[in-house]
Amino acid sequence: MPLFNDQFTEKEKATLPPKSEKLFVYKHLYDATIKMKPALGDEADFKFCQTFWLGLTDAIAPWGELLDDDRTPSSVREHTVAAHGVTLHALGELGKYLGETAKLSGNHNSHEKLLKKLSGIDWHKTNPDWLHRVIDSNGGMLSKRHNVKLMLNYFKAKIGVPEKNFSKADKELETVHIGNLGVFEHG
Repeated sequence: MPLFNDQFTEKEKATLPPKSEKLFVYKHLYDATIKMKPALGDEADFKFCQTFWLGLTDAIAPWGELLDDDRTPSSVREHTVAAHGVTLHALGELGKYLGETAKLSGNHNSHEKLLKKLSGIDWHKTNPDWLHRVIDSNGGMLSKRHNVKLMLNYFKAKIGVPEKNFSKADKELETVHIGNLGVFEHG
């Protein structure tokens, strides 16, 4: 997978300096991938995770721009939420959700079409959808467990999961931190 190679992934350090030419910290990718494995068997799990991350590479514009040499890793990290740990962890949770859905339905490729729905997301930190979800009022990144869950709610709404499929706890989290249930209205 092109973005997960040594050119773009820091394997030694737990954080990246602002001007680093790396996009990701390996630990975030590893944790997200381990979280999503649908327990279909080693080969099927590998294929699921591979198609999931490749689908995201196509759907997440800043990642594609990086691969097309239209952006630098530091620019993606500085101006978007697309490479931050909270986002990767939420994507891992989305993968887990889609893996469980695939396991129940028997259609292990259903996630590929759904991931394309993420291509319309504005990943810039200035997107008001991120305020209190993963960006604080001063423009800093938020990365607590509930921020991962808020981001997961956002992704699930974007791929078309109906509001009725969200738990009461999901809805309460939106109300407490975002102030409304708007994520379910414009999914």
